[in-house]
Amino acid sequence: DPVAVRALVRDARANGSDELVLVKDGVLVGDWVFTAGRAPIQTMSITKSVLSLAVGVLVDAGKLDLDQPVSTWFPEWKSGAHAKITVRHLLSHTSGLSEPERTVELYRSRDFVAHALARPVEREPGTEFHYSNEGANLVSAVIARVSGERADRFVARTLFAPLGIGDFWWSLDRAGNAHGLAGLHLRPRELARLGELIDRRGRWEGRQIVSEGWLERSTAQLASVQPNSKRLGLFWWLAPAWTRVEVDDATVARWRDAGVDAAFIERVAPVRGKVFPSASALAAELRALFGDPALKEWTLQTTERGVPDARFDFGPIDGVYSAGTLGQYLVVLPRDHLVAVRMRRAPKGRPDPHAPDPAFPDFVERVQGLLR
Repeated sequence: DPVAVRALVRDARANGSDELVLVKDGVLVGDWVFTAGRAPIQTMSITKSVLSLAVGVLVDAGKLDLDQPVSTWFPEWKSGAHAKITVRHLLSHTSGLSEPERTVELYRSRDFVAHALARPVEREPGTEFHYSNEGANLVSAVIARVSGERADRFVARTLFAPLGIGDFWWSLDRAGNAHGLAGLHLRPRELARLGELIDRRGRWEGRQIVSEGWLERSTAQLASVQPNSKRLGLFWWLAPAWTRVEVDDATVARWRDAGVDAAFIERVAPVRGKVFPSASALAAELRALFGDPALKEWTLQTTERGVPDARFDFGPIDGVYSAGTLGQYLVVLPRDHLVAVRMRRAPKGRPDPHAPDPAFPDFVERVQGLLR
């Protein structure tokens, strides 16, 4: 829809995007560069999804099984609760590993892999979703152990070289491990090629880079344990055709049982019973109520107490996407052969509080809305 495309470009410019790329049916619709500079941009957590593709290459080659315990390569985990953790648990954020509240502690460590291996197990592996940067660093380490080469080099050889991606760089810790939680720097147009690889069912110029079977498992099938507010594959988020979000009576009852403040429940009253078309739509109304861009009180009162922040209902899976801090996005809608990338460099100085949300929280829904 040309009108929707123009609106997306306008809003991408307004919210501080550095670049926006759209590819339809294998043809570049547009590559809009809003700021000077073509250097690779930090993809943030999209790095995790690239590692998922690399895992698929190893699975396809028969060198790795998702149900192998991580202790296969790290014998210090052969006893106790750690012995139950498998590669599948890492890829689905269900390892049960303790996660620091902030990544500062992790980035201060010399060896990201050793840091992850030393984390205690807080939950029974495979039973609860808990987003894990520590687990992502272990996926990078497993790729290195299985392939015999550092994870970034394995990705460069097996994925990037066939796609013609050469200008990139990947952060390393001081022990020489490729970061897993983030760290991959790519140009937006080249990140879009990874989306095109998924759209083409893993084939590129006549060569099967990663199997259709792996892409089905990782980018189209629901992982066995799901978060409350999203749909998850294996280090990929799945995009439903529609989402309905509501703070219903059952949710509020669970809040009361968990000891949520009565004053907080009263403040939320204006949104109770209203149905929103996305989590970002609910968040926008909550920001108007709480005046907190980060919605810290909302998080502390709900998810931090182990109760859902709302009821979510989802339609059938429409596509797949990866997202990262700063508002990095790679969206693929295979049925319609549409690939979209939005990237943003780390801002300098304090953000304008009156400017549109730079994280572009409804980008996935906006991409879905580009189609007639």
